Amino acid sequence: MAHGPDDWLSIGETAIEMDVTEVAVAALAAVVHAAPGERDYWFDYGRALLTDGQAGESLGWLRGSLALNDDVDCWLLLAEAEVQAGETEAALRTLWAVVTRWPADGQGWYQLAMTLRLAGRHGRAAWALAHYAKRAEGLPAGERAAILAPLAGLAGTIEYYDGAWQPQRYHRQVYWRPSRPTRR
Repeated sequence: MAHGPDDWLSIGETAIEMDVTEVAVAALAAVVHAAPGERDYWFDYGRALLTDGQAGESLGWLRGSLALNDDVDCWLLLAEAEVQAGETEAALRTLWAVVTRWPADGQGWYQLAMTLRLAGRHGRAAWALAHYAKRAEGLPAGERAAILAPLAGLAGTIEYYDGAWQPQRYHRQVYWRPSRPTRR
C-alpha cells in the first residue's frame, strides 16, 4: 500500500506528539521529498528537525516556509532554531521583526528578552520584559505570577513596584526603578 504525503504528515505529527523524533524526522522527510514544491510541509519538517536537536538543519526549512506560513508562531519557532544553532544576532533580528509586527503578542516579548539576556544585553532585556509584563496586567493572580516569574532571573537589573515599571537613565545605562507617586 503506497502512502501519500498526507499519510506521512499525520505519521510525522503523531510521532512529534509522542516524542519519537527519529520517526517524525523520517516521516516528514518522506513528505518533503514526495512533494518538494509544497512549502506547507517545510514548516513541519523544520519543526521535526528542531525537536530532534538538528537546529542548523532546520533553519533552511523554517526560513523557506515563512513565504506561506506568515504567522507569529512560525517566526518564534525560527527564532528558537536560530538561538539553538548559535545564530543569536539572527534570532534578535527575527524577534525584533516579531515584536514590531505583533506588538500585542506577549510570547514574542518574552523570547526577545531571554535572547537579549543570552546576548549579554541586560538593560534591553529588562526593557523587553517590561513590555512582556504589561501583557500580564488584568490577568488572574495565578496566571500573572506565572508570567512575571521570569523577572526573578534578572534580579538586580530591574525592579517591579506596585504594578509599574519606570526606566531611569544613569550613565547611559537603563536601570529599572520603582515609580514614586508625586505630591502636588
